[in-house]
Amino acid sequence: MRRNAPFAIGTAMALMTNSSVSHADLDFLRPLQLEQDQKALIAAEYSYFDLSLDFLDYLDKINTGARPEETSAKRISMHMPLVQRMSFDYQYTGTNAVVSRSAQPFELDSDGTEHRLNANYWLRRTSVSTLFLHAGVTYAKQHELKIDCYDFRGLVIGGTCEEAELQLLDRREFLATGVRNYYPAMTTDASALGVNLGVSYTRKLFDRIPAYLHGGYERTRVNVRYQSKLLEITDDFFLDATYDGYVVREVLDSLTRDIPQKEPWYEKTWSMEAGAKIPLGQYFFATAAIKFLSVTRDGYEAAANEQSFQQNTVLNGALWYQPKPRLWVYLRGEASSNNVLGYEPIAYNRKTSRFFAHPFGQLSLGFIFSE
Repeated sequence: MRRNAPFAIGTAMALMTNSSVSHADLDFLRPLQLEQDQKALIAAEYSYFDLSLDFLDYLDKINTGARPEETSAKRISMHMPLVQRMSFDYQYTGTNAVVSRSAQPFELDSDGTEHRLNANYWLRRTSVSTLFLHAGVTYAKQHELKIDCYDFRGLVIGGTCEEAELQLLDRREFLATGVRNYYPAMTTDASALGVNLGVSYTRKLFDRIPAYLHGGYERTRVNVRYQSKLLEITDDFFLDATYDGYVVREVLDSLTRDIPQKEPWYEKTWSMEAGAKIPLGQYFFATAAIKFLSVTRDGYEAAANEQSFQQNTVLNGALWYQPKPRLWVYLRGEASSNNVLGYEPIAYNRKTSRFFAHPFGQLSLGFIFSE
């Protein structure tokens, strides 16, 4: 059970607060694929989070008015050997998040999905070492989220809530039916499409500990989309109007600069990982890995005074129990220096970048079944 379900939180908060999404766990299965005789694997993991599980006080450290009341994630991964040198990996992740805020919108309920497909090719195999190549594609989607009202610096914009101060009426519906229907502050969704290449080298240390080195590169196109009738207004009379000391044009211009850019951008990530599988007896073993990530971005428009984060270090360790020849159960702990930087490009934008200054930790529980 995770102390934080970052992917689920991110699907609800990619526009407004600390968006972070849990990284693809196919990499976590790599130690089980070190053996020369590969087998088909099916892995399942369920993650759940509420405020009572925030033992590390992560939410207090980031000092945000948003709180994930409840998040959950379901993940299924498969490793499928096809021929002697070729195998495929597939992973599906589905998430849900309910987030509360101290201002409008007071609650957000969002869903997201992620699909990842990798191909692996064994380039060289000897009795002591192995070299293989990887190539894959990842698609993540934050489903459409409607934000009826939005409190921006003390001014509540749009929608049908009682607190709304700056609204835009659906004129056509009013003329046709006489019903006053106000447009929502905005609707938003996001997607990320990435391709990756990698190479892995495996070798036994001290003739008994399978170990590996992995280098990878991923290029991801991130697209945050939103629609807002208020932000599309071009009428100077309306834009130059004032309300309670606010100039409408200034408010809307500030809001546009504050939310993620509408134009897609690219995130490029280089990674290097080293790990090992350590026997602990007949039924137990442990895995450990350290990973370094370096990130650059093309076409990204930073906010004023935004601090850029481009490096992340991740430690990953797990204790495994094998009660039966075809079944593994694991408890995993993970810690990173800069949140999920480099793992989840869809989570990083000029609205959320400040949250990547903080470390992140999580616990997971899952099982794996082999053929």
